[in-house]
Amino acid sequence: MIEQALHSLNRMLEALRREASSDSDQDLDLSADDLTAAVESTRSKLMLLNYHRTFIENMDWEQLHVAGRYGSEDCQVICGNKDGISVTITDYHAGQLMVVAAFDGLVAGCVNVVDTLARMINRAYRLKIPERQANLLEVIARAPEGSLVGRALREPPGCDWMGPIRKLRGECQHSNVAEVMQRPLGSFGLSPGEPRVSDRFLPPDFSDGRISTFAATITQRTADLIKNIATASASAPGTAIPTSRGA
Repeated sequence: MIEQALHSLNRMLEALRREASSDSDQDLDLSADDLTAAVESTRSKLMLLNYHRTFIENMDWEQLHVAGRYGSEDCQVICGNKDGISVTITDYHAGQLMVVAAFDGLVAGCVNVVDTLARMINRAYRLKIPERQANLLEVIARAPEGSLVGRALREPPGCDWMGPIRKLRGECQHSNVAEVMQRPLGSFGLSPGEPRVSDRFLPPDFSDGRISTFAATITQRTADLIKNIATASASAPGTAIPTSRGA
C-alpha cells in the first residue's frame, strides 16, 4: 500500500539533492542534509502509520473479545507485511488499550506525515508560511493551480478529506476516544465485533465506518497524496512551485 509512495520519496530526495547541490541561483532554500532529514522523517512516519493500519486490519475481533478469558487461546496479530512483527495479546483489557493506541497512532500519523512533508515544501520553495502553521491545507493555498505541486495537491485524492481527519486528531487527543471509536452493542450490552468510527467524525465521502476500512482508506489516501507530491517535485525540483526570492 505504501511502496509506491516510498519509492517516489526516494526519487524526490535524489532530484532535490541534485538541485540543491548544482543550482547556483539557489531556487531551493534547503541544503542537501536538510532535505535528507526531512524525507527520512516523512518515510519513517509513513512506515509507522502503515504498522498501525496493519495492526487494526489484521485484528481477530472475535478472538480479542475472549483473550485471556474462559480458557481461550491468545489473540495473535501480525503488524506490517506477512513477515512483520507478531503481537500476542493474552489479556482482553490490554488488547482493548492496544487497539485504542493503534487507532490514535493511525490518526496522528496520518496528520504528522503530511505535515512533515508540508514543512519541507514550505521551506524549500519559500512559501512564507509560519513553520508551526505549515500543513498541506496551507501549502495548497500558496501553490498555484498551474504549478506541478499545485496540480498534484488537487488531483485525487486531493486534500479536502484532511480537514475532518485533523479535527478527528484533536478529538483523539483532547476528548474521550470512546466517543470517536464505538464498540458494537448486543442484547446484553457490549458484544464482540469490530469497533466503528462515529459518523460524526467521518469525512463526507467515507461510506464505511469500520475502523479497519477507515484505517485502510486514510493510509491509502495519505500514501497516494505523498506519491503525487513527491513525483511532481522530482520531475522538476527547481520549479515545481514558483519560489519567492528574497524571503
